Amino acid sequence: MAQYSDLENTYDLVIIGAGTGGCITAIAAAQEGLNVCIIDSKDKEDIGAKVCGDLMGKPIISFINDHLGLDYSDIITNELNGMDVYSPDGTVIPMPANGVMIDRYKFGQALLNDALKAGCDLKDSCKCNGPVIEDSYVCGVELYDRIRNKESVIHSKIVVDASGTSGGFRKNVCDIDSFDTSYLERDIEPKDMSCSYRQIVELKNPLDNAHKGKMILLPEVGGYYWVFPESENKVNVGIGVACNHKKKILKKRLENIKTEDKIFDSSKVIEGGGGSVPTRRSLYSLVANGFMLVGDAGSEVNPLTGGGLGPSIGAGYMCAKTAAKAIKNQDVSQKGLWEYNIWYHDPSNKLRFEYKADLFDGGIVGRDVIREFVQSLSNADVNWAFKNYIDDPTTFSKIVSADSSLLTFKRKAQTLINGVKNPILLKMGEILSLMEEMNEIYENYPATPDLFSDWKKEVDSVDAKFNDMSTQSSWSMWLNLLSKTFC
Repeated sequence: MAQYSDLENTYDLVIIGAGTGGCITAIAAAQEGLNVCIIDSKDKEDIGAKVCGDLMGKPIISFINDHLGLDYSDIITNELNGMDVYSPDGTVIPMPANGVMIDRYKFGQALLNDALKAGCDLKDSCKCNGPVIEDSYVCGVELYDRIRNKESVIHSKIVVDASGTSGGFRKNVCDIDSFDTSYLERDIEPKDMSCSYRQIVELKNPLDNAHKGKMILLPEVGGYYWVFPESENKVNVGIGVACNHKKKILKKRLENIKTEDKIFDSSKVIEGGGGSVPTRRSLYSLVANGFMLVGDAGSEVNPLTGGGLGPSIGAGYMCAKTAAKAIKNQDVSQKGLWEYNIWYHDPSNKLRFEYKADLFDGGIVGRDVIREFVQSLSNADVNWAFKNYIDDPTTFSKIVSADSSLLTFKRKAQTLINGVKNPILLKMGEILSLMEEMNEIYENYPATPDLFSDWKKEVDSVDAKFNDMSTQSSWSMWLNLLSKTFC
């Protein structure tokens, strides 16, 4: 590991990106006594301005208060206690919810200001041109200050990429031949990304229930439409589709769906915009020598929804704690940082159970299997399933949370018998088994980097089974499910 203690512009931690994950990492690291620098391409006053659904779990606000000592209750604009989930034909499943709508810009600015109060330095309006690599470690960032038209180098013991969906810095690191990137994923497939377009709309008439959201599943484009109330007269409305579909039609598609909803009669669009987010399980590994990933840059999201606020907050906290321990131990190697991988992917993470929110990946990796399955279905398949299989909140909740308790003997037997009526149930039975298998593999996340290669082969084997399943006949699926049910 290179040493730069005698040079200027040297930090314990350099964080690329002043978004939610980046700022949480910075605050938690500063509270651990680390010297932190945050780099962002935006001007300081623009940080926090982002196209977002503005919804996150209410327990996440408590988590920030309990573990960072910060009260962000004033960013809440509304509370949601329910969510109506619709199939394409309008069949609805009412779900309980425990979410809050937030002022996204106010939240982003508050996080940044708290990071600065904690002693972090900010280099805004700066572009990262690439990593500094020495002795097989990421140990700094090449920087271009566009306001001052000046290039410089920032040295650090650890660099954290919290730059967002594009993962530009991660890709730059992976392109360095002298750096071992065998544990890192450079690119993300378009099918594992979601492109979205959302609007903030002022309604002419108040909502009947401003504390209930609405989601319409759109399986044939790999996404969904949402309406999240910010108040009685204002909503966050949008649509997200898998990026392997044509995103140029998003705004038009959103407007078409809105015309079918009476609440938008004579409404006024206050603002609109688009963006993209990962919708897959987190990257296999989130660390390398002197390098860590947080938030969308590491695909730390809920695979089914693309919701990333909670996971990035939990990841930022764990990243900072791990980094502080590694620096104290004078070991910022991949092995020294590996605890972050274990902690984030651990399904028995006590913080996840304490707050009952999507703060971590552990226990939700099976949702990625569910997500890919839903994206393979037709609208007719989902309509049938809502009416005949997941027609109650409990079953639906277990499916979207990848709860393996669905896999009881009785459920498997019913699926096998009823699958004769509709092959979608045979697919569902296979998918639930793969979901359980994936969760079990992640329960045994490798304790050390040397075990990673064999573990990854197990994960890839489940992905291969999913791909094989998509080409199976109903007869083959029936036989597979029969063997898993009675053998």
